[in-house]
Amino acid sequence: MICPCCKSSEGVSMHPVLSGFQCRLCHHVWRESAILGNMDYYMDKMGRSMTPVQDLERKFQERFDFISHAVTGNRKLLEIGCAEGLFGKFIKEKISSGVEITGIEVSRDAHEACNYLDRVHHGTMESFIAQNKFDMIMVFHVLEHLADLEGIIGFCKNNMVENGQLVLEVPHGSGNRLVPYDRHVEHCHFFSTTSLCALLEGHGFIMEKVATGCYESATYNDALRVLCRLDRWPENKLQRFKERFEILFGHKCIVFGTGKDFFNWIEPYLPPNVVVAVMDNNTALHGHKVAGCFIDKPEHVLSQMKDEKILVTTYRYTQEIVAQLLKLGVFPERIVTMDTFFQL
Repeated sequence: MICPCCKSSEGVSMHPVLSGFQCRLCHHVWRESAILGNMDYYMDKMGRSMTPVQDLERKFQERFDFISHAVTGNRKLLEIGCAEGLFGKFIKEKISSGVEITGIEVSRDAHEACNYLDRVHHGTMESFIAQNKFDMIMVFHVLEHLADLEGIIGFCKNNMVENGQLVLEVPHGSGNRLVPYDRHVEHCHFFSTTSLCALLEGHGFIMEKVATGCYESATYNDALRVLCRLDRWPENKLQRFKERFEILFGHKCIVFGTGKDFFNWIEPYLPPNVVVAVMDNNTALHGHKVAGCFIDKPEHVLSQMKDEKILVTTYRYTQEIVAQLLKLGVFPERIVTMDTFFQL
């Protein structure tokens, strides 16, 4: 038996209470649901989100606050399991224009969702044909119902843009702060923070925000909510590094500092032939060749190069080096520190 989240078999054993399995490495618990595979069970359902108004307002506001910084104009969103489309309606009321929301809903609630969303597919994910890739895919309290976690995560990856975002919410363990086990007959997965992150990271997602104690309802008052981004590492990161370098420096750069920060964070990823000079205060390093240049003292380099921007490649001594450069007559706009370079 292999854990569906961390893919380990070493820590898997029978769960002592629930009729299923547990992974001692990522703390995931799973079992077979009593209605697993019976899609007619869901197709005949209605009013899946019909809870007291104050509960809806509270959870919708929490969810919106969690993703609002990433939901801006001209974004295409997909909600899997959109129910009556009420959260999409909430988003559209908060954001006046530019957001296009598609929903997938297998139950009869899809008919109601058509009143609020731009497009609604009444059916399963497998029968959905996307008209475009999505900037963000939202999946609230769906994963715990599905035996095939690989299928839904793969679906999300295939239907989102490069570096697209995924928002997931599931019960955190039992989903209730006072009750140790979730005995809901529809639920076959019980996630920990570790197990959900392991599942997503195994598919190439990187975590941007993780929160527990999120409110879904009075009974599911401890939900686990994650915002992550699809990142085809390392190719995308290297490309973003090069783009960032070109924005800040163009095609010429002076490096100040050849310590561990430079060799760890900068030197392995430098675009070719962009470093035109390297300087360091350590006289013992002068004359050594780094990044195609011989290390020299700052005064000598700056006397010959008056325009090129300077990358200060040390984090600990940033203030001292910036003060030194200013004292040597370097204009502030020529100086780029590591915290500026890596600030996204």
